[in-house]
Amino acid sequence: MITKICGITSETEVEYLNEAKPDLAGFVMFYPKSRRNVSVEHAVKVKALLDEGIKSVAVVVSPTVEQTEEIAKAGFDYIQIHGELSDGVLAACKTKIIKAFNVHDMSDFEKYKDSEKIAGFVMDASEPGSGRTFDWDILKDLPGTDKFVILAGGLNPGNVDKAFFVQGIDGVDTSTGVENEDGTGKSREKILEFVKRGKALMVLDRHNYTPDMPVISKRTVRAIILENGLYAIQRNRAGEYKIPGGGVEGDETDVETLAREVREECGMVLIPETVKFLGYILEYRADIFEPDKKYCVETVYYRCEVTEERYDLMLTESEKEAGFECLWVPADEIIRNNNEVIKEAWKIKDTRFLEQHNRVMKNPGVIKTV
Repeated sequence: MITKICGITSETEVEYLNEAKPDLAGFVMFYPKSRRNVSVEHAVKVKALLDEGIKSVAVVVSPTVEQTEEIAKAGFDYIQIHGELSDGVLAACKTKIIKAFNVHDMSDFEKYKDSEKIAGFVMDASEPGSGRTFDWDILKDLPGTDKFVILAGGLNPGNVDKAFFVQGIDGVDTSTGVENEDGTGKSREKILEFVKRGKALMVLDRHNYTPDMPVISKRTVRAIILENGLYAIQRNRAGEYKIPGGGVEGDETDVETLAREVREECGMVLIPETVKFLGYILEYRADIFEPDKKYCVETVYYRCEVTEERYDLMLTESEKEAGFECLWVPADEIIRNNNEVIKEAWKIKDTRFLEQHNRVMKNPGVIKTV
């Protein structure tokens, strides 16, 4: 998913963004009603500190031609336009446009969906920047588009994953949702968590998830171990593949869990300093023994390296009965298994996330969701 943090006002907040690495950073300008409004001069000074991979967005309301020209001279990557977008501004604008809609004007979506000047869209609440959500069901009636569509309005680290179940959404945007509790500036921790969860690789839905459904979170970790073009992977008698890893227990760190699982399931010794975060998969499912109990599994993928030492596997009785063994398998075979076995068995809601998961296997060193 594309991730955007809006309402950036300070160099400190840019430091947080450079650590979290969202795709887009928004600066509110020419709108003094907003407490996040900054001058063009200040925005230029602050955006100059952004990492190269983070694109800058000038966020404005019903701009004039002169304001769009000033934004273009300032070197912003995008201009996000709320309110009125006149034909004159549309024709004169030299910056890629993200057209924002605020519930009441979404009927105008058809007018802009095929415009060459429009790069993408933001679907926001009736009062942008208010931190309030809106009825996401209204987005179901929007026509399809090949441009990116970002959901905004009331999103925060606690509910951002629910955006994966909104039809036609390619990204998530927040401002109020990552602010400090007293409303003074952005929270580093909230930004990091929002971006991390927003960039999930895949969402699996095993029990017809709805946004208001309570869940109990669980966390598992998986080790992507690649040597000489082959991956260490478990396979059972049914031909199903399982990437090594398992649930985090007690006070274990992710690395400690990875080391334990890799030793037990693969007979290998993990090199802790090689562990590199790749991304998340969020899986909503029902408890096997208590179907009425729903929970969300956060599966975290890490790129790992192992020593040359090899030991006997330490499998559970159920794993032994299932015939699990550890093999070295090429990526193409794992991808084929994903497409033919996992897709059907897990009933993935959106094949884009399956494609993203496949991309992990093709290039485990880089995760890019834009």
